[in-house]
Amino acid sequence: MTVDQFAQPGISEPRHASSPVTYGVAVGLFDRMDGSYFHPAPSATAEHCITFWGTVHIPDEIITQVENAYYRDRQQEIEEDMEETMRLWTVEWMKANPEPGNWASASKVEEYNQRWRDEHEVHRLKVLPSVEAKRPLALGSYDAPQIIRAAQMNSNRPDPKRWPGEATKVMLHPVELFEGEMTVGDIGEKYRLARILSYIQKPIKTDIEARILEAIGETNQLLHAWQFERGEDRVAAREERYR
Repeated sequence: MTVDQFAQPGISEPRHASSPVTYGVAVGLFDRMDGSYFHPAPSATAEHCITFWGTVHIPDEIITQVENAYYRDRQQEIEEDMEETMRLWTVEWMKANPEPGNWASASKVEEYNQRWRDEHEVHRLKVLPSVEAKRPLALGSYDAPQIIRAAQMNSNRPDPKRWPGEATKVMLHPVELFEGEMTVGDIGEKYRLARILSYIQKPIKTDIEARILEAIGETNQLLHAWQFERGEDRVAAREERYR
């Protein structure tokens, strides 16, 4: 007595679920094609992993959620990168421009501080484009679903210990983006998808986390402005010089 396996037209049969369900024989778990985005079957073959994640319907809420999460994460990354870049610049600037001594007049001290602020801003504007260009500022509307598919192929690839070679096939598989093809592995590295993987895998049911992230972003902006006015970069540079 058999029951036909769930199947999709045009999709080759996976290894572990290729036979009909037979009474008395265990129902297959791996490589099934009747899973869903939130409840997929585990993959034992690269073919199943690529085929399933390359065709499964992606909920719109996930696409929008991932676009927003990536943008927030990228902005935070840029801020952190710029803070470190400007800190290192300040260290070198202070080596070349020693602070006025205690005997200096208030006008000389203010002149020194203003010169630092002016040159700091000039350098910040100079290096900002190169920092922003390290990876895309946002996900393109056409690319977002494809990038999500690549991320899911990556995170759900077959266990290399149980099925040697299958995971590598997944990572080397090309995915078409708007400006050309990239492998699953290269997409993960370029967009650093591991940083937002939780937003890719499941919906965030409340906006509490989003509000927290927004509050953190606003706090960082205020802190950065305060540090700029107080010359905290110079304080840090002075401390590093005497280490």
